[in-house]
Amino acid sequence: MKDNVIVEKKSEEPAKELQEHIDKFQRLQAEFANYIKRAEKDRQDLITLGKINVIKKLLNVHDAFDKALEHLRKIKGNDAEFVKGVEMIFKQFNDVLSQEGLQPILCEGEKFDPHKHEVILQVENNGIPEDTVVQEVQKGFMLNDKVIRYSKVCVCKHKNDNLMEVKTNDCLTSSKNSEVKTKDLSNHPKKILEDMKNE
Repeated sequence: MKDNVIVEKKSEEPAKELQEHIDKFQRLQAEFANYIKRAEKDRQDLITLGKINVIKKLLNVHDAFDKALEHLRKIKGNDAEFVKGVEMIFKQFNDVLSQEGLQPILCEGEKFDPHKHEVILQVENNGIPEDTVVQEVQKGFMLNDKVIRYSKVCVCKHKNDNLMEVKTNDCLTSSKNSEVKTKDLSNHPKKILEDMKNE
């Protein structure tokens, strides 16, 4: 009887040891798979970061190109074919940026979205819904699903909101509770915007 028990225990040991090796192998396999996933994610994040840095620099070129083209359209006597050629080059530039995942943020007529828009001016107007973006001062952009530059916008506020203007980091924003100089924006919002664009 004792001999049978000893034989049975000896026969169980190799099976138990084998199962332990199998479990260990499966854990190592899972850890390695997770490592591969993390390494791929880190690689993609690095590529995305590099792309964002390059595209952010190109946005300054985009702004200058856009303003130059707008100026060309206004000059009388300009060769129409020349202007059309510049427009085609600008379109090619935009197409390349679009292929990399860059898209402009929609602004005018949209409801203010703090995740995409930066308010630089509030304009009194009871004729349209409050917090509607009435003008885009600087175009914002998203790279895939990430905002890389917020749109600088003017939004509508109703007259009973006691608007005030705050200057922060050389940029005009709005506040109700700060000690600031108050301006009536209803008479001259366009002039203020023009001054801001020229800064």
